[in-house]
Amino acid sequence: GILPEPMHKLFLFKVPVDKRLKPFMPQDEIAAILTVIDQNTIQGKWDYAMILLAAVTGLRRIDIAELPLASVDWRCGEIRLIQQKTNTALALPLTADVGQAIHKYLEARPISQSNKIFLTAIAPFNGINPNVLNNILKSFCTKAGISHRSPHALRRGLATSMVTAGVSVI
Repeated sequence: GILPEPMHKLFLFKVPVDKRLKPFMPQDEIAAILTVIDQNTIQGKWDYAMILLAAVTGLRRIDIAELPLASVDWRCGEIRLIQQKTNTALALPLTADVGQAIHKYLEARPISQSNKIFLTAIAPFNGINPNVLNNILKSFCTKAGISHRSPHALRRGLATSMVTAGVSVI
C-alpha cells in the first residue's frame, strides 16, 4: 500500500538465459592425451611442452604461441608475461613438470634468431600460429580416444580443478 501501483507486474517477465556451461577437460583426459605423445622426438617434445603448459598454467593459446624465451625465470621458478588479450602482466609458478618439459624441448629446439620459445618445425624457424595448438590437441584427442576439445577446455579444466580445490575465484 505504500507505492501508487502494484509492483508485482515488474517480476512477471522472463529473463532469457542463453549461457550454457562450456565443456572443460577433466584431469584424466589430460593425462590420457599426455600419455600418447612420443617424447622421444623433437616434435613430441614440442607437443608435450605446449599441451602441458596449457593444462598446468591455463595460459591462452595466443600467450603460448607468443611466449618469449625471456619470460621463463628459471632461478625464481616463474613464468612472467604480458597477456595478449588483456595486456596485463601475469606471473605464474613454473612447476617442475612444466619446467622439465620446456627444458627438454629447448635442448632440441632448432637454432633461430626468434625470441619465441615455440618455433615452427620447418625452416625458417619462426614463432608459431596460435591455431597450431588447436591442431595438435585435436590430433592427440583422436589418438587418446577422446572427443575433441579446444585448447580453451584445458584452461577451463584448470579453473574447474582450482575451484573444486577451494581456491578463491577473486
